Amino acid sequence: MPALPNLPDPAADAQLEAYYAQLDDLTEQALAGQVREDVFRQEMRRITEAAILLMFLLAGGDQNAPSADLALDEQYRIARNSVERLAEDIYDGRYSGRGESQAVLGRPAQTAEEAREKLRNRLVLWVFSLAGIDAIGKMHAAPMLIAGEYREPTYVWELGPTKEHCTDCLYLSGTVLTASEWIQTGVAPQSPDLECNGFRCMCSLVPTEAESLGFENQ
Repeated sequence: MPALPNLPDPAADAQLEAYYAQLDDLTEQALAGQVREDVFRQEMRRITEAAILLMFLLAGGDQNAPSADLALDEQYRIARNSVERLAEDIYDGRYSGRGESQAVLGRPAQTAEEAREKLRNRLVLWVFSLAGIDAIGKMHAAPMLIAGEYREPTYVWELGPTKEHCTDCLYLSGTVLTASEWIQTGVAPQSPDLECNGFRCMCSLVPTEAESLGFENQ
């Protein structure tokens, strides 16, 4: 299995692995001609939308929280668009391993192994996108009972175990904000709005007992 993102929660990590396995299995069937394109699209939408909701809930996300519906709907929309593009590419022969057919399509010849590796790398990026739902769930978490009163949870931005980090992630490292304050920043780990575009970002929002001083005072 390719290197997948790691999250602090073992249950979330297990979900990422299960998600990749489902994607890999279904795309393998599509490449082998074992599933029709319309069925492929339907199953991919089901898999991705179910994974998004489960990751949101595993992170403590409250579906009744303000803007939670909007946040989830946006992720579903992005996922559906990704499914459409992937289906077109697979059934158009982009990941075919037949050199002659690739030449006819005006693409460099590639072996079946090379084509499959390219597709798996693409699926890994889908898993990184799912990892980003962890932060969205945390930002929409319900208030917690802390010291006898209900308060918003606070999270600290922790850098992931990658060798290099973009300037945005370095800047945000160590920042402590409440859930709603993180929403107001408009960014989160694996966010496409980061300098790294969220590609292979392994940063995470980690629960902390430290109090937020507000973003302007970090």
